[in-house]
Amino acid sequence: MNKPLISVVIVTRDRNKEVSLCLRSIFEQTFKTLEVVVVDNASNIDVKKSLGSKFPKVKFVKSNINLGGAGGRNLGFLHTKGQYILFMDDDATADKEMISELFKIIGKDKQSLADSAGKKIGIVQPKIYEKERPDYIQGVGHGINLKTGRVYGIGVHEKDIGQYESVMEIPMAGCTWMVSREVFEKIGDYDEDILIPYEDSDFSIRTQRAGYKIFYVPKAIAWHVGAKKTFVNPWLQWLGITSTERSFRVSRNKIIFMKKHAKPKDFYIFMLFYEPIYIFLHSIITQV
Repeated sequence: MNKPLISVVIVTRDRNKEVSLCLRSIFEQTFKTLEVVVVDNASNIDVKKSLGSKFPKVKFVKSNINLGGAGGRNLGFLHTKGQYILFMDDDATADKEMISELFKIIGKDKQSLADSAGKKIGIVQPKIYEKERPDYIQGVGHGINLKTGRVYGIGVHEKDIGQYESVMEIPMAGCTWMVSREVFEKIGDYDEDILIPYEDSDFSIRTQRAGYKIFYVPKAIAWHVGAKKTFVNPWLQWLGITSTERSFRVSRNKIIFMKKHAKPKDFYIFMLFYEPIYIFLHSIITQV
């Protein structure tokens, strides 16, 4: 049976070294029917000029303005033809079997994918390890509490002792994940109001509400850079805050996400009680 085309989309900005390692891992995949699109998100050094000769099969797409994660992925998607699209952070790398293992799950016969309610698998995510500590898990999926706005990761910072070796349904995917084109055709593009972060979470929840499932695939493996080096207090890093800019983006996008997806009553409670606490904690970073 002929394998379908899978499109790989990588959005990058001023990370030529990281994206080069990412691309190398993609071209070492055992799954060969691939097209690769790299979106240069207004980098200071032209990515195509820097890496084009090393990776001649890559389609480089240049944006003259920083579109964020959401806009960058939408731009990349416009240049794809694959039946499935793999989105990958530019500082992640993939095991050579990753795409094959993801495809084994998402590419099954459609009848076998549907449950009793008619839901199919729309997104699959690999097991993601920390690059710096390859025996520790960075995550196998995540979710967001639609009452408090708190993001929770599954398996985060856990040493891998075989506790996540079964294919399982997860609430949301991020960092590296594969989606069927059918999902895009049904729910539309990334929400560009949510820039980054929360753009993957928004896409995931919309996918679920459109009648699809999201699955974690343990035999598919990737590695991702962990917490960036920063002067920030560890308690703020626990909240996902590593810079003043990120403090603003997390606060802003959390509000947009919650307004969009939480029940109206829960959103009002979130804004009156939880969001002021988040803003207070985030603002501490400017005093560190």
